[in-house]
Amino acid sequence: MLGFVRIGSQSMWLDETLSVRTARLPLPDFFNALHGFDSNMAGYYVLLRGWLVFGDSETAVRALSAILGAAVVPLLYLLGRQLCGRRAGVVAGLLWAVNPFALRYAQETRAYSLLALMSCLATLLFLHALHRGTVRSWLLYGVVAGLATYAHFFALFVVLTHLAYLLAVHRPLPPPRAVLTGFGAMALLIVPRVPGAIRGGAFKAIAWIPVPYLTAPGGLIAEFFGGSVALALVALGLAAYGLWPRMTQVRATRSIRQMGLVELWALLPPIVVFIVSQAKPLWVARYLIVILPAVLLLVAAGLARLPRRGLFYGATGLLVAGSGLMVALWYAGSAYPKDDWRSVTATVLSASQPSDAIVFDASHYRTPFNYYLDRDHGLVNAPYSAYPDARWRRLGAPVVSSASLPDAMRALGRAHRVWLPISQPDTDPLGEQVVRYVMAHGRIERSWSFENVKLLLVNTSRSSPSGG
Repeated sequence: MLGFVRIGSQSMWLDETLSVRTARLPLPDFFNALHGFDSNMAGYYVLLRGWLVFGDSETAVRALSAILGAAVVPLLYLLGRQLCGRRAGVVAGLLWAVNPFALRYAQETRAYSLLALMSCLATLLFLHALHRGTVRSWLLYGVVAGLATYAHFFALFVVLTHLAYLLAVHRPLPPPRAVLTGFGAMALLIVPRVPGAIRGGAFKAIAWIPVPYLTAPGGLIAEFFGGSVALALVALGLAAYGLWPRMTQVRATRSIRQMGLVELWALLPPIVVFIVSQAKPLWVARYLIVILPAVLLLVAAGLARLPRRGLFYGATGLLVAGSGLMVALWYAGSAYPKDDWRSVTATVLSASQPSDAIVFDASHYRTPFNYYLDRDHGLVNAPYSAYPDARWRRLGAPVVSSASLPDAMRALGRAHRVWLPISQPDTDPLGEQVVRYVMAHGRIERSWSFENVKLLLVNTSRSSPSGG
């Protein structure tokens, strides 16, 4: 299973440590978080909370996502077999198993593998409900589709695809009572979460997302294949080859084929997200992992339709080998390196002195620092935090700060040296002010460069900052 290869080799980055922090909150705070700021991935946090009994190392916490990602393979096989035949099912599962994008997020302590898994399961149950037409089958679909949104709100775009297919494409329509039962159960799971998410600021948590450029859809497909434009073009060509005969058959006979659902699944969510993002940005490549299974199903359909066995094996081998090359580059660390907070924390603690302080240019970066401090070192030799001003806490407690610039200046008054992990351009206004203050009242004694983080040690012993 490629998802486990070198799974603990890279440092945990901010979002991953936020996941662990949320999962380790005291139970009352945990439930409050799931109904507020952290409601988007509530289902994943529940799973991770239980999973932490196996440990909180990089390997241990990422293993959950690796298992969830591997579980997509049999579901893609079942979908492919039902829609295009056994050969397409086997190829679809194989393509997922070696896909650089899928493997990248199978090694991340976030909900993206769970989102892909639940999207596939909901689609499989949707097809089953269309075939059976019973109240029980639609109820099962509704419950699973509703639970999928607990992995990530982008599961709603998969549900939108199902609804569009049901209303616009599928004929004859299934029994209304059965359909309403399924979507009613889904609504009962989804609707109660919305007020809490709004009150808790969950939608403010995506304020950082920029408006996507017109090139974003093309960039997304390239990113799906490890950033290789050539590999993406081959995949798109095969997907189009699998699509075209079905499109012409629909026009000629007006018959409805279930592959139309996969086409909608691959196309409708990114179109809707792109349009909505012009007013309220939502476009983030990793969120759109919801369409990757559909893209790979279309590619598998194109491969399965190739007329000669040699051509089929050759084209499949080319895609698998190309994907494997991009995965190897990623494993080697030359693609998508994570912020190296493990080395930052170890460096600070190896040379920190009792009078040292530390300042973060963005308060949330205390979280990955705390993760390694708490896990590997405890509070031994830890510099005191001038910004954010919260006392060192165990990882399960949120980092909060009510500091002002004078507060930070007073905290720095007894420091002879200040550690500055610089993560620009991702800063917050107050953190940036404090960093500028330290730089103006001291001199750089030493600097280190790690992945996406620069660490400075500033000597302030000649300065005597005051609260003013």
